Amino acid sequence: MNSSFYPIIIVGSGPAGISTALYIQKLFPHFTNKVLILEKDKHPREKICGGVLTNNSSKILKELNVDLDIPKIAVSKVRFAYGGEFSDLPEMNDAFVIRRDEFDSLLLKKATERDLKINQEEKVIDIKKDSGRVNILTTKSSYSCNVIIGADGVKSSVRKILKFPQRKLSPLLVTEIPIQKEDSIEFKENLISFDFSLLSKRLSGYIWSFPCLINNSPYLNIGIYQWNRGSSSNLSLKNILKDYLSKRGFQTNSTKIKSYVERDFSPEDHISTPNVILVGESAGIDPLLGEGISQSLQYGKFAAQEVIKAFKFNDFSFRDYKNNLFKMSLGKEIKALITYANQLYNGNYKFWLSLILYNKDLKDFVFSSDFRGYGNFHQHKLRLLNIALRHKLFGKKNLPNMS
Repeated sequence: MNSSFYPIIIVGSGPAGISTALYIQKLFPHFTNKVLILEKDKHPREKICGGVLTNNSSKILKELNVDLDIPKIAVSKVRFAYGGEFSDLPEMNDAFVIRRDEFDSLLLKKATERDLKINQEEKVIDIKKDSGRVNILTTKSSYSCNVIIGADGVKSSVRKILKFPQRKLSPLLVTEIPIQKEDSIEFKENLISFDFSLLSKRLSGYIWSFPCLINNSPYLNIGIYQWNRGSSSNLSLKNILKDYLSKRGFQTNSTKIKSYVERDFSPEDHISTPNVILVGESAGIDPLLGEGISQSLQYGKFAAQEVIKAFKFNDFSFRDYKNNLFKMSLGKEIKALITYANQLYNGNYKFWLSLILYNKDLKDFVFSSDFRGYGNFHQHKLRLLNIALRHKLFGKKNLPNMS
């Protein structure tokens, strides 16, 4: 079988894969016809996800000239809760809840309109390196390339075939509940909610509740997340989620609950080898809240810059790929969120939750013009540390009794 050659082959057509292709085109326009995207499924395809686009996501979409012309709900604030008490923080402008099947199809449509080549329903089944190139066998054809970009998600074939480190993944469950808007605080106040009461049960995670539109009808996207490297217990996530739904007055007998997993970033893992780089959930994302769409889009910008540099200097080793990531805003934020996840899920959660729920200085800072929303914590580490130290000395630290 004769192989078709493309300098760059991207495996996966989700936010990480499409944003990488669009940024390559934006930064290096004459490479448009030298990029091939391989997608094992056909859009629109089901993608289980909370579907939150942060303001960082909106910033990337604006840079790529992608209008968010799909059904969406604007997010006005974020609620953090524990044991019946809560604190509301702003998400700033340009944050939305979307449906991933619609969002991913939108990105694919934009890429197609801009003459990027995308082969759908073509699964990668083998990858081999030979003389500075990568040979790829799919269910339909064979290809060779200078660079292969693994953007094929949490269960990445590229990561598996090329024997990148395989670690335990974080489990999630989700359900979608039809609702009347007037009966939902999420719709009435345009808020997304994270309830950390799970921590009292030694479960490192939270229950979320987001408003969403399915076929233009109001639903709540409700799910549970457990970080794989945090403390754990033998409690059933499904039973905990059903108990939460029941307490909110939802019927659980006929409720369909779906399961999926997420890959958090592990600083000790390599995410590149010669001629190969990983992006998005193939590489790993935020372990604190599992917020993946924004980071996948940001991976695309970073990866495009690294690929262009590789062609410019004819060096496809990608030996500095991870180190360069940590020099960028995305990498700094991931490292900061790993630290915060360890402190919340493996440390003194009562202290950190009391800081979030009760500390006026933190709330004033988040509401100030200095702060720019989730995804920018690394820029304010010293100020946040100062607030935490003052809270430790003088703040209210007694959480509601969950016994």
